[in-house]
Amino acid sequence: MINKIKVISFLFIIYGLMAIFIMTPKEDKSELENRKLESFPSISWGSILNGAYMKDVDKYIDDHFSFRNYFLKTSKKIKSYHGFSLKSVPKIIKPTKRKVVEVAEIPLDSIDVDALEEEKSHGLLIFEGAAYQIFGGNNSSATSYVSLINDFRTVIPNQVRVIDVVIPSSTPFIKSSEYKHLRRREYGNIEYIGSKLNPSVKYIQAAQNMLDHEDEYLFFRTDHHWNGLGVFYAYEQFSKELGLPYFQLNELTSFKIPKFIGSLYSKTMEESLLENPDILEYYKVPVGQQCFLGVRGSMDDWRASALLHGYANGVNSYGVFLGGDKAIMKVVSNNKNGRRAVLVKNSFGNPFATLIYHHYEELYIVDLRYFKKGLLNLIKDKLINDVIILNGVFSANSIGTQRLMRGLISDKPDFSDFNLIMNDSIVASDSLSVHSPLDSLFLEQKLDTTYINSKIDTSVVDLKSDTLILKQKLDTLKQ
Repeated sequence: MINKIKVISFLFIIYGLMAIFIMTPKEDKSELENRKLESFPSISWGSILNGAYMKDVDKYIDDHFSFRNYFLKTSKKIKSYHGFSLKSVPKIIKPTKRKVVEVAEIPLDSIDVDALEEEKSHGLLIFEGAAYQIFGGNNSSATSYVSLINDFRTVIPNQVRVIDVVIPSSTPFIKSSEYKHLRRREYGNIEYIGSKLNPSVKYIQAAQNMLDHEDEYLFFRTDHHWNGLGVFYAYEQFSKELGLPYFQLNELTSFKIPKFIGSLYSKTMEESLLENPDILEYYKVPVGQQCFLGVRGSMDDWRASALLHGYANGVNSYGVFLGGDKAIMKVVSNNKNGRRAVLVKNSFGNPFATLIYHHYEELYIVDLRYFKKGLLNLIKDKLINDVIILNGVFSANSIGTQRLMRGLISDKPDFSDFNLIMNDSIVASDSLSVHSPLDSLFLEQKLDTTYINSKIDTSVVDLKSDTLILKQKLDTLKQ
């Protein structure tokens, strides 16, 4: 009788758990781990015979078994009790594996730690409730990046300005002298890149301006991206070095998203990070614009989108910028100065685009991981004046990133018509001093009259006349 009760109890537990598993709604993504969960595999004779089907079923069950999040949290809690648990003691978490990342392995959105960035990571430092990526790049990997950017300069017509920006991680901003060597490693790499680039490439010293504000909230504690204030100081330096009028911080509208727990917590499940959630801050520029998304990565088929997505929250908070990573987007601003730019970036560049767009009448935003139509074709077809390349220092030193970027310039369009138009256009990108009437109006509205007098350029042009000339040349070429 007792044995029968045991058997019945055992079967009840087994079938009960199976029933719970079947009836429980399945999620596509783990909020706790910031990753996509396995979907149920499709069946075929081939996958059955080679064993792949059952392996995929096992992965699916592993990702969706009942009470999974509870067991994950409990497991992490138990591990933290091994020995003494001192949350104030720094901890190094070594990477599980390091390899060159192939294109097919790239995460689908910007909430993940980009696999291409992890390629140059020597692990994570957990210090005072924050996670810091340990940089593993060197002069050799930086030299490869320099060669790549110089090749961009070679194949892009001379009338187009090539601008490069390399952004540090949060690690150089650790508030402890014990880790100053980590600052020297990253910052030295960024400086080395700038010193070796072709002089005709404009290298923006954004890192230095950010270091000048190192005590401010520039980076997240729980995520590998930068916060809005860090983005602002890069935008400020970008504008200054290009001689473009820009907004002061107090002229922007600030928004905040509280309780942001990002990618580095999901990667480590460190309790000290969970206890120190971030506040994501972003800024809105007071210049009107319309934003569009390229349908299936198209350069000519567009649908309405938005620069900022204020509904983003939780682990998806960073999606407030552009709504995440898209192959190509276009921003048409109310600054009708006739200038057009393309920003080549990964997820680090998403917030940067939301500030710099007002410098241009049209800004094209290209994700180097997903855009497949050819950067040179885009430059030719859209009469681009500025090519802006922005990378974090990890991705700049990544072989995988460099390989993807080199693929962007594999197309070989005929630039003869482009050169003719751009040579005769007053908006040729080699000129640093041409501003539109709206630029001047923008400057006149600023309160600092000294700044106005020093910045207003006397060479304001009649853009209506210029547009007519440009149209006539295009018509002539078509004939």
